[in-house]
Amino acid sequence: MASNLRSGDRNIYLIGSERHQITGCKLSSNRQVLSGLFYNLHEVKLSIRESANLIVRECLIFWEKERIPTRATPHYVEKLMKMLKHWRNLQTSACRRSETQQENERNFISDLNNLFDIAHANALEIIKIEEIRKFLLS
Repeated sequence: MASNLRSGDRNIYLIGSERHQITGCKLSSNRQVLSGLFYNLHEVKLSIRESANLIVRECLIFWEKERIPTRATPHYVEKLMKMLKHWRNLQTSACRRSETQQENERNFISDLNNLFDIAHANALEIIKIEEIRKFLLS
């Protein structure tokens, strides 16, 4: 008996459930970004590249709101594509329970809660407002 899963009910390996958008008033984590990417892939039926572009543009809104300088979108789409490739490599080896696989999964899960950092490499030199500079350093 097959059951249809609604969005939000689908559990993604190591990531959790899909989310249709990045919410909150803070900068997004890697988990939120990947969750939104999977939502766009499965529910909205966008291609991987289109979904990555959409999610990165959504993240840029939060970074621009905080007035933190960023680089061009394609750089971050590539960063997201690398994260997705890393996740897929882990997923293909999911049934292996070797020490290495478990260590790789633990590292990936701990990185999921990190900030999806799209700040410009020279952001600290570009930023003129001291308050924003302190925020970026924290």
